[in-house]
Amino acid sequence: MSFQQYNVYSLLSPCRVVATANQAGTYFNGPLNNGVGATLTYATGVLTIDSVDIQIGDSVALVGQTNDNENGIYICIQLGAVGISAILERRHDMQCIEQIKAGMWTTIGAGTISAGSAFVVAEPLPQQFGIDDLILTAMIAAGSGTAGTKAASDNAQPTVASVVGATTTNALAVFADAAGSVKNQTVASTLAFGLTLTTGNLTISAGNIVVTAGTITASGNLSITAGTITASGNISSSAGLILQRAVNGLTALAGGAQAGTALTGQINRVTTVVTAADSVQLPAATAGKVITVINAAAANAMAVFPQTGEVINALAANASISVAADKTITFFCAIAGTWNSLLTA
Repeated sequence: MSFQQYNVYSLLSPCRVVATANQAGTYFNGPLNNGVGATLTYATGVLTIDSVDIQIGDSVALVGQTNDNENGIYICIQLGAVGISAILERRHDMQCIEQIKAGMWTTIGAGTISAGSAFVVAEPLPQQFGIDDLILTAMIAAGSGTAGTKAASDNAQPTVASVVGATTTNALAVFADAAGSVKNQTVASTLAFGLTLTTGNLTISAGNIVVTAGTITASGNLSITAGTITASGNISSSAGLILQRAVNGLTALAGGAQAGTALTGQINRVTTVVTAADSVQLPAATAGKVITVINAAAANAMAVFPQTGEVINALAANASISVAADKTITFFCAIAGTWNSLLTA
């Protein structure tokens, strides 16, 4: 008595397309009702699956049939056209119970949605082919891990190519928000945890840091070149400094007009005042702002103006305050439109 030895390879021949939704048609389970020669006959007309017109000889995986016993791999044996029904027949390598092993899988080569995906035969296996349920489940989703998939879903696993800056040393490439979604560093979101820098700098080149509760703490420096830090909690530095924007080397506007040289920093050092009463202009008075102005000129006093319609101390609207050479003045805004000042002796 002789015995055969053979291997059953888990990879089935690839399919051109997969139908993940039910395909309406008439199912026939073969002459012996065992799956051999089983067919699915469509209504008349061209058969299109996943944007692909099915041709004679195309392999088609059906994985989403309402009746799971109809699932499986088929081959087109009759082309659909006007007045002609497309007919799919179970492919010869997957048409009887002896051929089915859990874990067998097939890949998909075409389709707008499913090209590049793979499907695997999952337990429980049918006891009667074409009568009991046959389950093929997604093994690899089309486009998994690509930038396109990530754009469609923040929960997709990003690849190096799909995350800006992911290859930069020590970069914060991705993080999870309060809902557990993985976010690209360019996506605005809310952190569900504290962000602590034990060393180095936190630099915001544009935009705002807003903390509705809690504390911003840095062992290094906290620097804002543009935008605003707003916190309902505390902003503190356990080491290093909370840096303010400093502008040096300013020249006061000759002639002393209200639209003087703009003071764009939190600390502003004016080094040139050619004529007494040459002017500079404060930014808009917004509650919470603190602006320091230094007159580092050799001799002349300069005029510091507010924005049009705003006031400094108890002066009239639009009136300036004079700052002598080698003096420093700090402006505080507690209410919009009004500056109060503190001048050095």
